Amino acid sequence: MTVGGLLLTVPILCCGVLAFYAVGMLVGNVSRTSDAVAAISNCMMVPMAFLSGSFMPLSQAPAWLKDVSYLLPLRYMNQAVTGVLDGEGHIGNAALCCSVLLVFAAVVTLPVLNNFRWENKP
Repeated sequence: MTVGGLLLTVPILCCGVLAFYAVGMLVGNVSRTSDAVAAISNCMMVPMAFLSGSFMPLSQAPAWLKDVSYLLPLRYMNQAVTGVLDGEGHIGNAALCCSVLLVFAAVVTLPVLNNFRWENKP
């Protein structure tokens, strides 16, 4: 772990926060109650944590599971942060992962903006 690696994690984490903020906006837009928000969030985030390599290495996963993990933003955040902190990744890989996270955030946010309301009125 180097100082440069630690500094490079800051933009990666910011891109990850934007991606998960977009997911939160989507869940909040679909849900009607705070209980529904908690239920939907748990149903999305717990499988995402397992399928993105947070709890088990994806190298041991079946091929179809690896393919599914490419759709999840947490995979790219994990890949970028572990690559930078291990010293094995380089800035190009981190930039690619950050760009994927930003594109994911934009793709999820754009449809939500059309239906977003501060209050839960039909």
